Amino acid sequence: MISKLIKTGALAFAAGAVVGAAGAMWLMSESGQQVRDELRDLANQAKDKMQAYCDQIKQETEAVREAVAAMAKEAPAAEAEAEAEVAPKAEAKAKA
Repeated sequence: MISKLIKTGALAFAAGAVVGAAGAMWLMSESGQQVRDELRDLANQAKDKMQAYCDQIKQETEAVREAVAAMAKEAPAAEAEAEAEVAPKAEAKAKA
């Protein structure tokens, strides 16, 4: 009984899909080639936007990398400067 209902439901679904596709083709105002061309144009626009976003992210990442590299070069000098400033204070506290 259930298998008969499943077969009937599957058949009804397939028939509905065929009727829906035929109706869509009949009501479509443009030719298939025009639709494909529009879809291709939209896909190309999306690809161009994604490429622009990727390029922007690449540039920003490079700027961050350069900033980190510059800070890393300055770090030893900053550490030595901080030690020179803190050492006398630490010695004074130790003597007190």
